[in-house]
Amino acid sequence: MVNHPRKVMVYNEYIEDCQTWPTLYEACSVDLFNTCWRDNFPEIRLRKHCRFSKCQFCVRYRAINGNRNLADKTRLDAKNRLKCHYQWAHGRERGCYHEKRNKAVKHPSEYISISIDATDKYPNGFPHFVEKTKRDDGVRLKLHTVCVIVHGSAPYIFIAHENIKSDPNFVVEVLTRVLIAEERKRGSLPETLYLQLDNCIRENKNTYLEKYVEWLVERCVLKEAYVSFLPVGHTHFDPDQLASRIGELINHRDIKTMDDLLRILAQCSTPAPSVELIEDVVDWRKLINPEDSADFPVGTAMCRRLLGCCTKSVVPGCERYMAETSPLHWRIRRTGRGHVYMQTKHTVDSQLWSEPVFHWDTTAVRPHGRDCGEHESGLKPTDLTLAPRTKLPKEREDELFKSLEGAKPRLTPDEMRQAMEIFEELTNPTPVNELPHPAHQWTFQCEQKEPDAIAPPAQPIVQLPPLSIYHDQADAQYAREQRALKGHCENHIVAGNYIAYIPNYTANVPVTERNEFWLGVVTELDGDEKLVNVRRYHTNTFNNATKGDNAKYKAWPLEPKSEWIMAEIALAQFPKLTEEKRVKAKVRRRIKNALEIVRREHSDNDGALSSSSSSSSSSSSSSSS
Repeated sequence: MVNHPRKVMVYNEYIEDCQTWPTLYEACSVDLFNTCWRDNFPEIRLRKHCRFSKCQFCVRYRAINGNRNLADKTRLDAKNRLKCHYQWAHGRERGCYHEKRNKAVKHPSEYISISIDATDKYPNGFPHFVEKTKRDDGVRLKLHTVCVIVHGSAPYIFIAHENIKSDPNFVVEVLTRVLIAEERKRGSLPETLYLQLDNCIRENKNTYLEKYVEWLVERCVLKEAYVSFLPVGHTHFDPDQLASRIGELINHRDIKTMDDLLRILAQCSTPAPSVELIEDVVDWRKLINPEDSADFPVGTAMCRRLLGCCTKSVVPGCERYMAETSPLHWRIRRTGRGHVYMQTKHTVDSQLWSEPVFHWDTTAVRPHGRDCGEHESGLKPTDLTLAPRTKLPKEREDELFKSLEGAKPRLTPDEMRQAMEIFEELTNPTPVNELPHPAHQWTFQCEQKEPDAIAPPAQPIVQLPPLSIYHDQADAQYAREQRALKGHCENHIVAGNYIAYIPNYTANVPVTERNEFWLGVVTELDGDEKLVNVRRYHTNTFNNATKGDNAKYKAWPLEPKSEWIMAEIALAQFPKLTEEKRVKAKVRRRIKNALEIVRREHSDNDGALSSSSSSSSSSSSSSSS
């Protein structure tokens, strides 16, 4: 699918490429271009219609460019403005997003990139039917669907009923669950968060979400965070692609129960997404703004209101290629004293960030009369509570009951009973004081090291075999340090580290052309199956353990770029390569030691097997004699 409504636009871009790379592309007429397209590439189609909201700048200057009644100079100016606008929106702004996404994939121990967006794929409600009948009057059960992409990891899908508001509380709950899941999966969270959202003021671009990210930085869950938004009208990104896959999957299926929905959503993408039903969300809004006032009064609110986050203005010097926009980038950090501050800038073209802003400075009394210093929130995770479930209005209640009755003939008694149980909860919600709090209590593993917190029992995911052969005093000293820290050289594999493991060559690869070990970056861990997913690296030096002084490593460019390996074949791990993309000599010695252990184990097993086979043959010969 080509992101253009007309073929002449594609042709114009091709001519520009011909002028840029004359040795690579050959210019041709528009007729020849269309003929080659029709005969050789029939599968490539134009985008007939874009259902997303349009960019005001694009609509304005596309109309000028296509108006043949205007002067050629005016139309040419509009065309050049559009070209500069696309270069800014899709080249620099989206390129900045892709750069952060790639950094998180290549260095998962240092960065985590998360993209969040909501979607609606149930126009007639749930239960969902492919065919519509005359009795389908009104919308059945409404569902909120949120798609979350964690780059370098499996996606997440969260769904919730209509008694959960689409507000900052819902986004905060989703972000918290994703971070807790990633911390459990990786072993620890990276220091830097890249968060990509759309420009929805109701859910994302507001004081509540920004203050929650600040609170995570203040609690040292993160060291710094960058929150970014793509330009209005150009916000189609990864979660929208996942949402389109959800739509394609359910378009031709009848989905009658919640279990069916969860099972089908888990099949919409590869790798399989984690699907979760959210029944309750944290009440973050009430905690920092008890009066729910838009002005955030300093006498009762925990922080000041974030002013200007949605105020649009023209960036000086950028009027030619962009319209008014609000700040598209936020940066949240800590000072040397641990005080959290925020900075903004309008676009990626802006050279400087704004002045630091400290918003945790109100006179409101903190929960339980707790003292707090200057520029500190004074809040703890134990202050959080669940938001009350909202009751449906009478009009919506009548509409929902009537629509469910209309769907009753197409449901079994058990399916209808499940739908009515959800209807009962929506019309008579459980009081908030009777709702159970989540097991994690909105805290992270890094915070459970405090004396007043009860840390869960340690559950090592996978670990490397202990090393017991040392070539010098340095290796022996390293082993002693590891025993003192973890006990008998235990070394738990951590996501983001480089890992050396036993190669698995096919028989047709000559022995002289085989590496002594393979190398990869750990991207994901499966503690239940004791499996490790690695991003493969390679080198042209075959004796990379014994003669690997000059062996340089780079990411494997062919498919498959990643693979799942058994944890038991891991030899050693280390945090990073040298600046020359080599493995340090000390690490190579540890790898060589581990390989020697593997060879000895194999030789012992082979010797035991040969001795047992010889004894069995001798016994059989004696019995025959």
